[in-house]
Amino acid sequence: MSATATPLRPRRRPPLAAAESSLLLGHGRLPRALAGTALAVLAAVWLVPFVWAVATSVQSEQDAASPGLSPIKGAFTTEAYQQILERGNVTVWAFNSFLIAGLVTLITVVVSTLAAYGFSRGTFRGRRALLAVTVAAILVPPQLLVVPLFEQMLLFNLVDTYAAVILPQVVAPMMVFILKRFFDGIPGSWRTRPGWTGPPSSGCSCRSCCRCRGRSSPPSRSSSSSGRGTTSCGRSSSPTTPT
Repeated sequence: MSATATPLRPRRRPPLAAAESSLLLGHGRLPRALAGTALAVLAAVWLVPFVWAVATSVQSEQDAASPGLSPIKGAFTTEAYQQILERGNVTVWAFNSFLIAGLVTLITVVVSTLAAYGFSRGTFRGRRALLAVTVAAILVPPQLLVVPLFEQMLLFNLVDTYAAVILPQVVAPMMVFILKRFFDGIPGSWRTRPGWTGPPSSGCSCRSCCRCRGRSSPPSRSSSSSGRGTTSCGRSSSPTTPT
């Protein structure tokens, strides 16, 4: 008789009662109310600078510059927005913002992904030392790089160009470290697993079909007479000839 695979049972998730209680400070009404109140206060504090900026933008320049703690100091006016639309070049500003943001994001993701994959799966000399230098670069404040980067762009004649704005931003050590940790959590390639002979067929119900297709079980009495072996999934190892 052929061996049959034991159906795999889904793993049960650990209870989240402890995590939920730590986030909500308990399950009663009072802890929930306190947590909600604290979140509302923090959200209001975070919105104060935004509200102040909007209130200042709808006032005249004299009213906005006058001393006082109140955000509304004069009459409502849209003079500032009219001057921006008339004198400023909003379309060019928007185009430059979208272009630079898109290119920086694309190049940063590509470069950081390749570097992180090399650190995670590659084996070469100096890999640990180079990774340590990359992680140490996270500690360097961006303000210290303003003058050296400007001198470098001035040396390459890239001042007042898109490259001078894009190139200094594509080097992201933090992104490399995060993606490296992400690749470390992924198991080995499924193509390098032992016993893999190809994609699973539609008739096999075993979850580990990619492994069990390459290993045939000892032939039973019924299969020894026909000369065919059966796999651990209970399917014939030799293809059937269509009639």
